Amino acid sequence: MNICLVCINSSRSAIGDSFKSLCNNLSEKENVYVIKSFCYNDSEFNYEKHRILSVNFDKRDKNMFRKIDSLLKIKKFVKQNDIKHLFFYSDNPFNALVKMLNNKIDYSFWWHDPKPHTGVKLINKILSKVNESVLLTGKKLNNIFVASNYLKELAEENHLIDSEKIKVIYLPYMEEITLSVQEEVPYDERYYDFIFFGRIEKYKGLDILEQAFYKLHVDGINYKALIVGPGNLNDCTNGLLMKLNGKVEIINRYVSNNELAKYILNSRVAVFPYRDSTGTQTVQTAIYLGCTVVATNTGSFKEYLSVRDSMLGYVIKPNDSNELYKVLLKCLDDHMTHKNNKSTIDMFFNPKTMACNLYRVIHNKNRG
Repeated sequence: MNICLVCINSSRSAIGDSFKSLCNNLSEKENVYVIKSFCYNDSEFNYEKHRILSVNFDKRDKNMFRKIDSLLKIKKFVKQNDIKHLFFYSDNPFNALVKMLNNKIDYSFWWHDPKPHTGVKLINKILSKVNESVLLTGKKLNNIFVASNYLKELAEENHLIDSEKIKVIYLPYMEEITLSVQEEVPYDERYYDFIFFGRIEKYKGLDILEQAFYKLHVDGINYKALIVGPGNLNDCTNGLLMKLNGKVEIINRYVSNNELAKYILNSRVAVFPYRDSTGTQTVQTAIYLGCTVVATNTGSFKEYLSVRDSMLGYVIKPNDSNELYKVLLKCLDDHMTHKNNKSTIDMFFNPKTMACNLYRVIHNKNRG
């Protein structure tokens, strides 16, 4: 049975990188085809060239004829290769059109946000809702994949869904970052005590983090922290970071995966003070690279940090700078007793495991 994995993006992104990792980590590729964004080179995918189709759905390009042309190319590609199952990985609204153009073919999709977090813009929420409505109500729908049991419960709140179709597969660590590692840095030799990494947005709680950092400063605690990522820092903080020169370093721009890997490897504690969240690849990536993790009890964080009997990090209440302050202080005191949990992360969040589990569910469903 020929399966086609589809990820429509308008730019390189974490979802696009995750899709590439998924495709390349499949152990059985002989019946697999790939439809990907033009912003990823064919050479980045370990497939024969005739098994790959690149399409252009750049949202900055106002020429609708290019998008129509891409839709027609997809239709032709699916027919020529006798595709029996389509799997949609991104949440791009054009997925709905691809599905409707191939409405006699079985399909599955990855549902990233059954309930969008507060950082999603209104227009994107509307477009996602349209996309979901089409995909969720199709007669040829086989499986819906979500990243945690928490997200499965959210998905089950939609009464149009047959809950037996919802499958939980944990997202892996970010291979684009971990593969950049050339040499690990011992925990006690790392330069930064704390790191926050990722796009800077209001829902990620940078204002809570700066309050905790400021309390450490007022108490005369010595520490080094790094905040790295693009976004409007002024909109997401309240000015306290400006009083922490010498203690908090800020790199307010996009950095390459190689750069980010080096920053994480040189940090002891990765902090995720989110107000709300859904799925995640950040905590498992940080732990894989040797960090202690502090995350709020939102989205999938707690579930991912509790795959073992003992927690793999600290879970705190959201919007609580006092609790965050106390945990950061504890991390500074306890850094000599840090436990490396890389092997646990590799057991539960390996990219090959995710790819094989997804392929098995799709293949067995269609074979049955």
